[in-house]
Amino acid sequence: ETDLPGLNGAEMVSAIRKRDEHVVVLMLTTAPAEPTIRNALRMGATNFLRKPVHPGEFVHLLRKYSTILAARDCGAEILEISDPSHFSLKIRNCLRNIPLLTGFLVKATEEHLDTQARLAVRLGLTELLANAMEHGNLEITFDEKTQALQQSVDGLLALCETRDADPVLGKRRVGISFRVHCGACEWVITDEGSGFDWRKI
Repeated sequence: ETDLPGLNGAEMVSAIRKRDEHVVVLMLTTAPAEPTIRNALRMGATNFLRKPVHPGEFVHLLRKYSTILAARDCGAEILEISDPSHFSLKIRNCLRNIPLLTGFLVKATEEHLDTQARLAVRLGLTELLANAMEHGNLEITFDEKTQALQQSVDGLLALCETRDADPVLGKRRVGISFRVHCGACEWVITDEGSGFDWRKI
C-alpha cells in the first residue's frame, strides 16, 4: 500500500528489502501518478497494481513470481556444457517457459552479480520476455490482456495459446543474446512483431 499512516509505501519497501533481499514486493496504489510508482520501483518494489485490483490480475502476478522464485536454480546443467560468457537463443511464444528460461539466463551471471542483483535481473527479464511474446510477436493489446485476466485466472495463457496457433503469429520467435563484456552483463531481447506503441502498455 503506498499510503500508510506514519510510513509511506516506498519507505516500507526499502525496510523490507533491508530485511530480505529475495522477497517479491507488490505495491497497491490508488495514486496514478508516475512519480509515486517510479519511486516505489526505485526503492525495490517488484511490481505494482492499481486499485481496484481484479483477482485474475493479482493471481496472475502471484503465480508468475512464485514460479520465478521456485525455478531460480534452473539452467546450471546447460551452462556446464556451453560457454556461459556469450550465447544466443531463439524461443517460441510460450509464457509457461519464461521462469525456466530466466533461471537459465540469470545462472550465467553468478560470477558477476550478487544475489539481489540476480533477482532484480530475473524479474526484469521476465517482464521483457513476456512483453516480447505478448505485445510484440502475438500483438496482444493492453486492453485485450486486461480483459483476458479479468475473464479467468488462466485467461492470458489461453489468449496467448490462441494467438500462437495463428499461422502467421505462431511462426514468430523471440531472440535472446547474452554476453559478458568488460565485467558487465548484457542481454538483448528482440521480437519479430510489427511493432507497438510502448506508451500504451
